[in-house]
Amino acid sequence: MATSARRVDVTDTPTRLSTPPSDSVAGAALDVRNPAGSGNTVDLGGPAVATGAGYALAPGESKSMTFMEGDDLWAVAPAAQTVTVHVLELGL
Repeated sequence: MATSARRVDVTDTPTRLSTPPSDSVAGAALDVRNPAGSGNTVDLGGPAVATGAGYALAPGESKSMTFMEGDDLWAVAPAAQTVTVHVLELGL
């Protein structure tokens, strides 16, 4: 079981937060944090997630989830904005 910690710049184009599906295994855990100082909400979802139409993750909030094999997570920021989110992934 491997661990990956990284910071990902999310723009107004959907950005993959999880590792590629071929690298994930059933039971992999993912924690995504939108830092309090970011000033912008990001939306989480699939590869077609759109601003204002996904699972909203406001500044200072985090979301933990467990993945099945092949699952992935994407994020999008408001137009013309970049939000650096923190990602911790376990069980790659």
